[in-house]
Amino acid sequence: MQTICNFYGSTEVLGDVTAIQFQSIDDSVNGMIDKKVSIGFPIANCRIYLLNGEGSPVSEGHIGEIFAAGLNVASGYVGGVQQDKFVSNTLSQDPDYKVLYRTGDFARVVGDKLFYEGRTDSQVKVRGHRVDLSEIEAALQKLEEVDKVYILVYKPGEFNQALVAFYTSSDEGMVPEKLALKLGTLLQPYMQPQLVYLDDLPLLVNGKVDRQTLLKIYENQSEDEEFQTHGPRAKFDPREGHM
Repeated sequence: MQTICNFYGSTEVLGDVTAIQFQSIDDSVNGMIDKKVSIGFPIANCRIYLLNGEGSPVSEGHIGEIFAAGLNVASGYVGGVQQDKFVSNTLSQDPDYKVLYRTGDFARVVGDKLFYEGRTDSQVKVRGHRVDLSEIEAALQKLEEVDKVYILVYKPGEFNQALVAFYTSSDEGMVPEKLALKLGTLLQPYMQPQLVYLDDLPLLVNGKVDRQTLLKIYENQSEDEEFQTHGPRAKFDPREGHM
């Protein structure tokens, strides 16, 4: 019988801190929640904490940031950089779990299993709602007219904050207005980004998308009436005090 294993971890924890074994592909699919496969349970000598912004554990079903502790967790980075990633564990008196590594990933517990919910740096707050940029990207990539896509937040947390989706398309007629209509059936209104059509995405010498150039393109041309953008802008609501 063929088995399938799913692991979760990183270099800072010397590999993996959670794991789960499935007896078949069907077994993994049947256990999916919101189209996500479980990342399982903590492995031996590891503990996983899901904490909120105040450092308190979240309840079952709620999303929290993953903190890992255990014998395989590093004590820090060489040179002492990013010291905020390694913090004292105030939730345990056991010396084997005295250090918590802040992974920057979100997860939640459903039943008795962990489910990965994305990166903290890909999640933003828009009009009081938590938005995962990867969900917007995935929705756009479902559309056959879209070839490449990259999502950015313009001025996050400020009054004129905006979700912006830069995309390329081999269909010259797929202007932002038409694409917005299609995207409207896939995303909630508060998740709708402004759409910017480009001939191609700018790249850095290492092959990664040039975020700064994209931001400049949006900033320099978003007020141009002929520039092809479409979508809502995030507005500040003084009654709520947030975007």
